[in-house]
Amino acid sequence: MVAAVAVAALAVLPSLARAATYTADAGADGSPGEPKQASSNAFFPRAVTVHQGDTVQWRFRGFHTVTFPAIGKQPPPLVVVDPKLPVSGQNDAAGNPFWFNGQPNVLFNRVAVTKSTTKTWSGSRVLGSGLPTGNKPKPFLLRFRRAGTFTYYCTVHPGMKGTVRVVSVPSRAPTPAQTDALRRREIRAYVAAAKRTAAAPPPYGTTVDVGRATSVFALYRMFPATMTVNAGQTVTFTMAGQFRSEVHTVTFGPEKIRSGLEKHFITPIPGGPAGALGLNARGVYPSDEPPLPSYDGANHGDGFLNSGIIDNDPSTPFPARVTITFTKPGTYDYECVIHAHMDGRIVVR
Repeated sequence: MVAAVAVAALAVLPSLARAATYTADAGADGSPGEPKQASSNAFFPRAVTVHQGDTVQWRFRGFHTVTFPAIGKQPPPLVVVDPKLPVSGQNDAAGNPFWFNGQPNVLFNRVAVTKSTTKTWSGSRVLGSGLPTGNKPKPFLLRFRRAGTFTYYCTVHPGMKGTVRVVSVPSRAPTPAQTDALRRREIRAYVAAAKRTAAAPPPYGTTVDVGRATSVFALYRMFPATMTVNAGQTVTFTMAGQFRSEVHTVTFGPEKIRSGLEKHFITPIPGGPAGALGLNARGVYPSDEPPLPSYDGANHGDGFLNSGIIDNDPSTPFPARVTITFTKPGTYDYECVIHAHMDGRIVVR
């Protein structure tokens, strides 16, 4: 037995000697020349080829995960609804209960957001990095021992995926340096495309683009940032035509209320499992049962009016657009309470 183990160990030594570590980025936030309020929703490079025994390390440059689902399965959803844990005790500034009391709370899916404890992956269950934590999250490393092509995902941003192709040792594969050069080229292409999209004119008439998202990046801005309309006019806030990776809100009201929602959009859920986190019901759900009412700056006693989550993903129940009619002259600030500094203004004459 000892002799057999020794022979096996010698057999893998050449492979170990050639083992290399490849670097990929989950996102590319902070890249030189990146437009203001831009964020990349892509892996760089999107495809990596390595030899058996090599390691890939993913650096986190944005709020992303690296998640390998079970073979033949889709990645786990980021959040799940819990009908057994309904929203309760949510009243507006006038003391009236919001309509969404009794609706299910939205909880983070532990499988999607928790780092896997195992260091190996057989394909029978999910293996993931979990959500990045801290200002400088540690890279996620995974060594590939089996040949094949493996697809992985970000559970935060639908449609964000990459591949690792693992070939046998005698086969040709790019070097880590060549892969890094590809990573840098793809990031430069992202920055150039984001600049072009940011410079594109806003939509015509009384329509506001709530962000702009492609399969590679998102711009967290309102286009236009300020719109002037006449009393009685209706404004359409839309994500139609965008890639499905993002969700936003259109939230009016006092700055204190909006900033509080933004700060606590991710929050502990009362009555939930120990340590359970979820999404703030006041941000997730529209302030009023759809369609939204007209706006005069005094809704719900303090001017609160919220679209709830909107997106452009046909697999979710959320709308791609909402319309609001403004009935009283004034200047009304609003924002997306999910993404910091994604602000807009409606001036009503």
